[in-house]
Amino acid sequence: MEKSKIIEIFRKLSKKGYYEILLFVDEKKQVHYSEVLDYVNENKLARSDATVTGALKALTALGLLQRSVSQEGPIRTTYTLSKKGKELTRHLTDMQNI
Repeated sequence: MEKSKIIEIFRKLSKKGYYEILLFVDEKKQVHYSEVLDYVNENKLARSDATVTGALKALTALGLLQRSVSQEGPIRTTYTLSKKGKELTRHLTDMQNI
């Protein structure tokens, strides 16, 4: 991975709630948007739904999350960690245990 991409990832993860969302998805393996919203609100990680949406979009754009939308009713958006997201959370968790 190139240096500029690593810097971009760390800048995003340093924003309030981004790292916590990533760990939440890792813990649950698969989450719906509403579950992430509830988690963020319960832990006071964001002030608005738009902030949560922005965090999920940014983590997806970085390739750390995968987003899927069900085509059957009711339409639900589901997030899982990508391969890159799994590797990153594993390394960051290892660093926490040093």
